[in-house]
Amino acid sequence: MPLPEPDLAAHLARITPEALTWHTVTSGEGLREGVVATAQRGYGWVEQELEEGLRSLAAPVVDVRAGWPPR
Repeated sequence: MPLPEPDLAAHLARITPEALTWHTVTSGEGLREGVVATAQRGYGWVEQELEEGLRSLAAPVVDVRAGWPPR
């Protein structure tokens, strides 16, 4: 379930992202776009945003037999 827009806006207003590499997204609009795109795709990734040369992928673990995700 994506974060409701008012909650996302409030969170982005409270944070001050720190650039760890020159790839790190630090603008509020860039972060918002990333969150929305990740919610639409159902998975997310970072491309050298945490460390040069490091690429990471994040995806939910789903087990419909156990009732996850909740409906």
